[in-house]
Amino acid sequence: MQLVFVAVPGIVLVGKLVAERAAAKGVKDVVFDRIALLLDQGKTHLAAASAQFPFPLGNGFTSFSTPASFLLVNRALAARVEVYRGRFSSALTALSESFIDVTAPLSLGAYHAFGLGSGDLQNDLNTSDILVHPSIIADAETKPGGGTDDRVTAKVTPVASVTLYGLTSDHTFKIYPSKDSPVPIIRNEELILLRAEANIGLNDVSTAATDINFIRVNSGGLAASSGLNASTIAITK
Repeated sequence: MQLVFVAVPGIVLVGKLVAERAAAKGVKDVVFDRIALLLDQGKTHLAAASAQFPFPLGNGFTSFSTPASFLLVNRALAARVEVYRGRFSSALTALSESFIDVTAPLSLGAYHAFGLGSGDLQNDLNTSDILVHPSIIADAETKPGGGTDDRVTAKVTPVASVTLYGLTSDHTFKIYPSKDSPVPIIRNEELILLRAEANIGLNDVSTAATDINFIRVNSGGLAASSGLNASTIAITK
């Protein structure tokens, strides 16, 4: 064994003895354990907080600007971590405490905010240099009345063909149309799909199919699929 220092953005595990043969998965598990602990500690603090923060939050948190509402974001992130860890029952518990809501806009969520003012951080993902892999468009399903899945057409736009490393693309992304376009931290749409993933992990495929079809119809403009069952959907680890 040897003494190693493992550095992860936001987390530093100092002086941890790790066997040379330790798999990367072991390190990842330790990191997720730490993230989950921090989120749970945050939950405790937010639950005990006063009605208002003593400071303003950025405009990426417009819907979650109080401790009580920010707690919903905390639980949303906790649900994501629990799904990553394969702890699906815990994920469903966290989701029930989050802002997941099939009656709310799918775009509801917390966002990284950018600005155009002096000293503001700008969104450098606003560029046509990021090309779309051809399979994203080729594999997209067709809507009942014709046309491609709305989740694709909302994100890509045609450009002159570019060939790199043997691949040719004639589309680029338009997800961030300006230098101050926000970037999602977590959104309602992801939470609904996380709930589907957690239910698949618990072998409740019929409940998962309801959420998957909800997103297909309401985000993609597709028809609901009648072919979602234990043999056609699974979690890839």
